[in-house]
Amino acid sequence: MKTYNVFNVSQTNYPEVQPEKWEKLKSQFVPPALKDEQGMYTMPLLDALIRERQWICPIYPRESDSAYYRRGEGCHIIVPLKGQFDTGESFYSTLLHEMAHSTGEVGHLEREKGEVFGDSKYAKEELIAELTSASCGKTMGISTCIREENAMYLKSWLSALSQDPKFIYTILSDVAKASAMIQEKVYGMEPKLSNDEKFLLAASQGDEDKLKELKEAGYNPSLLMIDRLNVNVSNNEGKEAVSKVFGIDFDTNKTAEMSKEMVKPAEITMNI
Repeated sequence: MKTYNVFNVSQTNYPEVQPEKWEKLKSQFVPPALKDEQGMYTMPLLDALIRERQWICPIYPRESDSAYYRRGEGCHIIVPLKGQFDTGESFYSTLLHEMAHSTGEVGHLEREKGEVFGDSKYAKEELIAELTSASCGKTMGISTCIREENAMYLKSWLSALSQDPKFIYTILSDVAKASAMIQEKVYGMEPKLSNDEKFLLAASQGDEDKLKELKEAGYNPSLLMIDRLNVNVSNNEGKEAVSKVFGIDFDTNKTAEMSKEMVKPAEITMNI
């Protein structure tokens, strides 16, 4: 083991010395709190990953009583529909858990897995999946929780820790690798987002530069997007960025009228 002396950034003068870099750094730790049309938490980057089939194995959201990863030839992930969960966070937490399992296959991270439900290797793999889900969820702004069916593994985990305290270090090493693999793929999905998704994501983070890029590319938010923005973005920084770039006044009743003007008649087409 190696030890390092570190400081919390609040103990330094970094914000004063490097204000621009400080703002950029802070933006990395302001996860979006977006909701879909049904009012459930949504993560556009993960949605795009599923939609574009960009994960290392197919992910099939379907009406089901359980989520699981099918190993071996023809491997795939089955996850119940988001509407079957109590919260959107539960859906994504479960999805990340199964994605974590898939990272351990041959050709990827190649973890040794148990063959029988409940054996020590099986329990270790479940712990890796749970902690990977929690780690990725923390970064993505998803509130994760331990799944009820994994409570049965706690006894074997505690037993392994008491026999060999270094056990946790091998676990955390695997978690770090799996988390890095998932996050690299998820955050690489930004080019695959729709312009509406990019708009909501940039607005939620108060990212003025990305909002400008969208405007320069000819994007104008529709009335629906303005309504969703009002529901999703509560921070003043995000609304100020949108107001500055697109000229939308959130402090008056002009918002609806201005957003209506943004929907150009020439863009409306009908199929006859």
